[in-house]
Amino acid sequence: MRVIVIIDSDRQFPKMQFKPDKQKIIDFCVQNEIKYHILEKREMENYIPDKVIDYIAFETNNEYLKAYLNLLPIAKDFFDIEKGFYNKNYNKLPEEVKALFKNDDNFKLFRKKWENKKFYRNGKMSFKSEFPKLFEHKNVTQQSLLDRVKHQKNKNELQEILSKINELL
Repeated sequence: MRVIVIIDSDRQFPKMQFKPDKQKIIDFCVQNEIKYHILEKREMENYIPDKVIDYIAFETNNEYLKAYLNLLPIAKDFFDIEKGFYNKNYNKLPEEVKALFKNDDNFKLFRKKWENKKFYRNGKMSFKSEFPKLFEHKNVTQQSLLDRVKHQKNKNELQEILSKINELL
């Protein structure tokens, strides 16, 4: 069997420990000698290049996405694009999360429910199935993806994933 498991980290800040469900997946993969990779960023959506987000924000005149583009790269990495900080009180967030967003004037905007008709299917919000389709956008290139990870601790993360996949071929 040739398989690789690629998992969202679901971390809210860089040094956050993996939740128990992630650790169970890691343990299973190790025990069964299955290649795996846990993303450094929170979710796969956080790898969408800024050029694509900018295009969508302009096309739809979306203030939420425009505000997202103004975040520091490290804050973009751990921001839940789908849910933002919906109805969350800044003062009740973990200190590590507050540190990522301490200078952000748009926090109030991120507390509102984000609705964008572009990510609806059959009248229902379908972010998890529609947003990843942005990886097919013409502005997703090798360079734009590399630009999205150049500030990370592991700047070679995408190449490492490709190498793991290549080993299986």
